[in-house]
Amino acid sequence: KFDVDFNGLLLGVDQAAPLIQKLESKYPNLAIVESPIPQSNVAGNALLRRKISTPISMH
Repeated sequence: KFDVDFNGLLLGVDQAAPLIQKLESKYPNLAIVESPIPQSNVAGNALLRRKISTPISMH
């Protein structure tokens, strides 16, 4: 298993969801995505969590 740390670099759910979904389909051993979008975007992170199957970790 492996983790991907985006450090909040993806601009929002519209950019993050398709990219992470692609990673999930190509790499079934993806364990966690770390801070895909800025942590301050609470609503966006909640929406993203509903759109992907991989857990989101904040740091």
